[in-house]
Amino acid sequence: MPRVASFEGMGIVMHGHDVGQPHVHVYHQDRAAAVAISSGAVVDGALPAHQGRLVAAWVGENREALLANWDRASAGQPLERLPALSREAIQSTTGIAR
Repeated sequence: MPRVASFEGMGIVMHGHDVGQPHVHVYHQDRAAAVAISSGAVVDGALPAHQGRLVAAWVGENREALLANWDRASAGQPLERLPALSREAIQSTTGIAR
């Protein structure tokens, strides 16, 4: 599973063989979810609310790069690693300064 990012205890991967709307797979502890790149919404599985908000914000920050990675994955090309969610976004999403 090609990992495209890791932050706040989550691993985010993308599979080249996936079909349907562009999405990423998010793993956190014993939970897993598919998250739509278009909206940042969980479309399959479940995440705790806090992680769901963080992933939605991260998808919003990286939407263009994620769609480019989706195209690469579909073509069997290597994926680019993406940055973690910015400190500003974490703070605005959680209200906690880090």
